[in-house]
Amino acid sequence: VGKLGIDTDLWGLTQKTIELNDVQFDTLVANIKRPKTSDAFNFNFIIDAFAGDTTKTTLVDTTSTPWEFVVEDVGLSITRARYIDHYTGNEIKADIGELEISMDEFDINELIFKVDNIKLHDASVDYNLYATQEKNDIETPDTVSSRVVQIGANDIDLERILFAFNNYGTRQLLNVNLDRLIAEVDNSDLDGQTIAVNELTLENSFGTFHQMPTDTTKHEALVASDTATSSEWMITAGNVELINDAFQYYNFNQPANNRGIDFGRLWLSQISLEADDLKYHGIDDLAGKIQNLRLRDKSGFT
Repeated sequence: VGKLGIDTDLWGLTQKTIELNDVQFDTLVANIKRPKTSDAFNFNFIIDAFAGDTTKTTLVDTTSTPWEFVVEDVGLSITRARYIDHYTGNEIKADIGELEISMDEFDINELIFKVDNIKLHDASVDYNLYATQEKNDIETPDTVSSRVVQIGANDIDLERILFAFNNYGTRQLLNVNLDRLIAEVDNSDLDGQTIAVNELTLENSFGTFHQMPTDTTKHEALVASDTATSSEWMITAGNVELINDAFQYYNFNQPANNRGIDFGRLWLSQISLEADDLKYHGIDDLAGKIQNLRLRDKSGFT
């Protein structure tokens, strides 16, 4: 860390409250790693150092009031983070120019993390998911697995974001070059699979989704196992505006069609959209009012 600034309430410590009014990191570098042959991260030695003598029996006061942890504002600038987990086949690399988060609700005990405002500018994120053998010895305590994490955000401001996701198991590639996205969210319930957006603006952005050649039988079985028990998301948007965006979808498991629109190899550009009251609740339940729509496909269709 080049610089760390914290605004805290010292008096709250006497009330068993750790209140961080403002936390600012400048020039932060973080590297978390785990080898393929071990389930221990490179920071486990720190946890072990503070564990003390685990052979001693200590009495725990169950009647005492637990500590409360509160976070209001967090800022990151010039941040470089790496999460390399060869044990489970996950790799995340993130470079962040500017990140500002203002919390609306932060409750570690109840796993509630709701953001009032989030601003992310000049960032690059790469996420690689590798095919790896199942780790049957990884166990999650029942006290954790049965609890639901609540995550949400009210106002989102994103500019100049590069995002890449590669799933080497299903051979699916997703890339997003986002120039500007502004969103005002009314409600988000990830556990209930519900997202309600009041306004959304996406400008000068380009996204691609590629399905690379695969063993079709194995791929279909994998997709079926992932979606067999999943329910449909409910996504609504009051007002959506797309300005000069582009999108590419290529499925290399399908043969190319050189006549007319090839729906297995779409490349849409100059996308502009003004729409109201959009609703998605599965492919059979779509609704919305389109005021204006303009786009162009690589086939020449406009």
